Amino acid sequence: MKIAPKQKSSSIVSNWPVGKIAVPVLLVVAAIVIYLPAMGGSFLWDDEISIIKNDLLRQADGLWLFWTTIGTVPLEEHYWPITYSALWLEWRLWGEAAVGFHAVNVILHAIVGIQIWRLMRRLGLPGAWLAAALFVAHPVNVEAVAWVISIKGLLAALFFLLCIEFYMNHEERGGRTWMILAATAAAAAMLSKSSPVMLPVALGILAWYRRGRLEKNDWAGVALIAEVVIVLAFVDLWVVRQVLKDAPPAAIPPLADRLAQAGWTFWLYVEKLLWPLNLSPFYPPLRVSAARVADWIPLAAILPVTAGLWLARRRIGRGPVACWVYYGVMLGPILGIVYFSFLRLSPAGDRYQYLAMIAPVAGAGALAGAWIERGAGRARIARAAPAVAVLAALASLTFRQAGIYRDQETLFRHAVAVAPDSAEAQYDLATTLLRTNPAEAEKYYAETVRLKPDHWAAVCNLGILQLSQDRFADAARTYQQALDRGCPDTGVFQNYAWILAASPEPGVRKPQQALELANRVMQEPRAKTDPEVYSLLAAAQAANGRFDEALDMARQGRQIALETRQYDSIRKLVEMIGLFMDRQPYVLPRESVL
Repeated sequence: MKIAPKQKSSSIVSNWPVGKIAVPVLLVVAAIVIYLPAMGGSFLWDDEISIIKNDLLRQADGLWLFWTTIGTVPLEEHYWPITYSALWLEWRLWGEAAVGFHAVNVILHAIVGIQIWRLMRRLGLPGAWLAAALFVAHPVNVEAVAWVISIKGLLAALFFLLCIEFYMNHEERGGRTWMILAATAAAAAMLSKSSPVMLPVALGILAWYRRGRLEKNDWAGVALIAEVVIVLAFVDLWVVRQVLKDAPPAAIPPLADRLAQAGWTFWLYVEKLLWPLNLSPFYPPLRVSAARVADWIPLAAILPVTAGLWLARRRIGRGPVACWVYYGVMLGPILGIVYFSFLRLSPAGDRYQYLAMIAPVAGAGALAGAWIERGAGRARIARAAPAVAVLAALASLTFRQAGIYRDQETLFRHAVAVAPDSAEAQYDLATTLLRTNPAEAEKYYAETVRLKPDHWAAVCNLGILQLSQDRFADAARTYQQALDRGCPDTGVFQNYAWILAASPEPGVRKPQQALELANRVMQEPRAKTDPEVYSLLAAAQAANGRFDEALDMARQGRQIALETRQYDSIRKLVEMIGLFMDRQPYVLPRESVL
């Protein structure tokens, strides 16, 4: 069946007398109902640091600082000021009430669905209402909607679609105004999140779909949008490098391995789009190697599908190949060829295909809509029944998936159940349970280390848990095994040095090794302003009988603690000074938490 662009849609819904109002209203209502379980949820994951502990959201000048500074938002290494400007405004409306933030995300998601409906109607495609409803109800979008900080992706998608609308206005009406608005929307999309980086290519695909070729004006318009996007992409890249310039270099897999894995990741996204079960914030590592010929098959399989759709375009229309190519192009930057930090945690994330799925959903809606509208009377209603059943099934799955995002423990228990081989899922669940259920947290930290022996944060926390239970020998064994594996983590060195210098169990102490580790920690740039490092080195010196040096070090640490008003450190260092003056070493109290 060939689906060609038309001037007007013959949609059964869009042609209702009140269709222009009914469809948007129904999409908003549907989104609210489907996401009710998440609306009452809490802040999750990075939300606490990026929102609750983000002091700039509370400051009157925070709005200005989001635009004029970099590296000031906790955990944020990008330049996305529109996202944080929106959160700044929300903070003034809702404060710490998570329900307000969740409601905004749900409404934005519905508005994106409305924009998809409007775009399809403008292209003259049937089934616009169905495509928009599929997008709003699809479970793969839950992560992008139910996780508050993912407002960045929702805003980027909204501006992405507005850019397309303004660009089409320019094509049809001419003049500079619409082109300026299109370029402005493209900039706003990139300043919300970098996911619309392939927007110029998307515009080119749309132009080809509408006319079967790219004309001179198409190239000129796409080039202008491309200039905006490329400039802001390089600005963001520069910001990332500036923010991370002092961070240790990340281990990046070889290019060949990344290329091979990109094929597996692509089909994982396709699977979750077509069969949205067992969705998770983390997926198990793929463990792909370029040295294995079989591991290249998924990447190679993309080519015959693309070629088949291209060769069949005169028989089935340009729509299928346009949707397929758009999907691949939009997923391209997040398949791992260009490496980014999240890929160290999971090969894929549901939120990353929020923009990519627009075209496949539109294509599915158009195909189903054309088939439905070929019927008449009762036959048309009968043909619509399967589509409504699919929508109901998707909405049910989304409702259930949204409930998983009601709190952090529920979310990460689900992640561990779906992806037990994910070290990051195990780690995040352990960290969530750290205060409420230490025994269970220890189990998940141990599993994290088993799955990923170089997960140094898990090693560090596992040792701290053992210390809190007075298991000094177990903690020492945990840290020594980490050192034997070449651990570079300063936190591990620091905790282990405390045990070796000041354990209340004499058999665990190793003063000389403690001093070596403490001196190593003291070489870190932050050490000179951290009174805890001074207290560690003082304790190690005292354990070796070097009380005069320990006394001097403790006094330096106390002065820094006084200047920075770190009262716990002041109390500890005052106690140390008294002990060292009496030529006595410092011993950790029982149930220590370093």
